[in-house]
Amino acid sequence: MMSKDVLTVTGNSVSDWRPDSEDPMSASTVCPLVSIILPVHNDATTVALCISSLLGQDYSKKELIVVDDGSTDGSDLIVQGFDVRYARTAHRGRSHARNLGLAISVGSLIVFGEADAFYSKDFVSTCLHNFQDPRIGAVNVRQHVSNRTCLLTCSKEAMLSARQSDRSDFKAIHANTAIIFRREALEALSGFDENLDCAEDIDIGYRLTRIGYEVAIEDGTRWWHREPDSVLEAVKRRFWSGRTIWPFLLKHRKIPPHVLVLSLIAFAMALSWRFLVQVAQYLFALFLVLLIIAIRLYTLRLHKSKRPSMVILWCMVDLFILFPAETLGLILGFFDIVRGRS
Repeated sequence: MMSKDVLTVTGNSVSDWRPDSEDPMSASTVCPLVSIILPVHNDATTVALCISSLLGQDYSKKELIVVDDGSTDGSDLIVQGFDVRYARTAHRGRSHARNLGLAISVGSLIVFGEADAFYSKDFVSTCLHNFQDPRIGAVNVRQHVSNRTCLLTCSKEAMLSARQSDRSDFKAIHANTAIIFRREALEALSGFDENLDCAEDIDIGYRLTRIGYEVAIEDGTRWWHREPDSVLEAVKRRFWSGRTIWPFLLKHRKIPPHVLVLSLIAFAMALSWRFLVQVAQYLFALFLVLLIIAIRLYTLRLHKSKRPSMVILWCMVDLFILFPAETLGLILGFFDIVRGRS
């Protein structure tokens, strides 16, 4: 549900824009006001670069609204050094912050930024033509890794490039996530679901397509997102994802692949103990592991990668380090749900 409990709001909305010769959209073209909403929570190390890239967009008919979701690391002081509309609230999560930004925005198109990302200067202007089609409710853009400074982040970039290598793959994998929305589409959905701490972007995409809109893919621009650059940081993020994703899974009646894999392993072990000799057990277990690796490499689009060794590296980290962390999070999250309902 859309929230309106803004505790502090500073800055003015765009109201007197006029087309000029430097704007990428000509004066004869209908130029909608674009509201860029940026939730911030303890992002002091990255938010300045993000805001600079958003203020530097070559599309001038825009407003930038930063919603500080109860930061305690000085992010608020950094944000207030920029010429933006600023709102501060108690910490209640990204969905709440996005909905607050939507409630105080005035644009007919809404961009949701990430405080640990930065954007090409033509990001907004390049995406706008998609909305000439009334069926398009939102636009998605391929993601790149900003901090390619170690093997972990370089392998993540290689994996993303492979999975986003062509439009069909990108659409199949990211069909329901988006960055830029029609305002009326968001309002028809009452904004983001504030009961979801994880996968809220996928949730709103599902709901968007269910009411008849489509999500377009824009190839002409790009954005860069900071990814964990240490194994420990990546493990913590995947554990958190597993532990907090249950409300989304239950809402959309989805079974996490971890459950299917664990069920298959348990079933195989049961068969092995009853019917197979000990050597055959190990051979079967090895076959099962190789099969899982092969399936995972296919889903990561290894066959379409220009850097297959990096994709293989990411697959190994994903399966043997991040996957167990996420599985443990799923188990603990399941018990959190059970305790919450009892």
